[in-house]
Amino acid sequence: MFKAFAAIAFSALVFGAAPALAGDSPGSCSLESWSDPWDCAAERDSTRLAAYGLDPIRAVAKPGGFLLRVMFSDDYDRPLPAIIVERLPSGGGRMTVVGLFNDGPSGSVFMNMAAWTHPRRTVRVATLASNDMRSLLSEARGVFESPDQVATVEDRSSVCMHPRFATVEVAEGDRWVSRGRNGCDADEVWAFAKKAAEFAVEHLSPCAALDPGNPYYRLQDCLRLTGDRVAAAEVLKALTPRDFQDAAAERAYQLELRAPAVRLEWAGEPVVTGREAEMAAWDRLTKDVGNMSEGRFFHTGGAVFTGISSSEVMVSETVWYLIEKDDSETAISAHASYRWRLGRDHRWRVEEISVGPFTPTKI
Repeated sequence: MFKAFAAIAFSALVFGAAPALAGDSPGSCSLESWSDPWDCAAERDSTRLAAYGLDPIRAVAKPGGFLLRVMFSDDYDRPLPAIIVERLPSGGGRMTVVGLFNDGPSGSVFMNMAAWTHPRRTVRVATLASNDMRSLLSEARGVFESPDQVATVEDRSSVCMHPRFATVEVAEGDRWVSRGRNGCDADEVWAFAKKAAEFAVEHLSPCAALDPGNPYYRLQDCLRLTGDRVAAAEVLKALTPRDFQDAAAERAYQLELRAPAVRLEWAGEPVVTGREAEMAAWDRLTKDVGNMSEGRFFHTGGAVFTGISSSEVMVSETVWYLIEKDDSETAISAHASYRWRLGRDHRWRVEEISVGPFTPTKI
């Protein structure tokens, strides 16, 4: 059983400029190579550090210190949370979880890790201090004994599609180590990275209350919760994608997420009220936005869920999409917000939706 952590805080920072690349910047490695799980390992690690604004581990190693860093990215090399643990004089640790959230277009410009050094991003941070980290810090020393690489040339010929990536770094005193792995390697270093993420999920309330899944995705979602985070987590769970038997079943579910008297205010359009009328208007207005069929809400990766109270949650986000015309792309964006309330039947439903106006935005 995990003990209650001693302290926890959530915050959000908007970086106005991209940090300089940490370590060696990408050289001969091409963008096409990034799809390979083993190519460009050094460049991938370097750009991951840059995305989080971190110095190379060798630059932060210091006498008497102990630092652990675990950084993840998904199968498209988009950054997932970074976990940073510093040993305290008590022997416990202070953990900081850092998440990057895309405040820019979701098109090809943002499909690789290097794009996340773009200034238009939001950094959200959660910190906690706990003596329960002693065993995690002790186990981290095993990374010093791990090989630099796991996969042989023969291993690399095997089929491995869309793995997740992790970099585990440890600095103790003036010695340091950095190991990059992917889900195809599945060795002790990869297992430790996942264990560190699971540890953070268990300690950061209410991360553990979110739908089960990969711990690094749960951490990313947890950093999107503010205010009454328990209420915010319940709304996020209601919006989590599900498997439906057919389109009609999904549409019925999306309809049930709307209050009977739901109100839609879309810039430049008449106000619409009532569940059926709102959903019909929503379908018409979002027909040119990908993956918006069956009444789905936008729910972008940058959405923030704010618990106003135990029975009211506001969701806000910047909605982006790209308009393709004459072999060129134009980004447009709008602010969207949703007011959710908990009904007497203990189900969350959206009562008010506000979108717009959409305006051209420089990428």
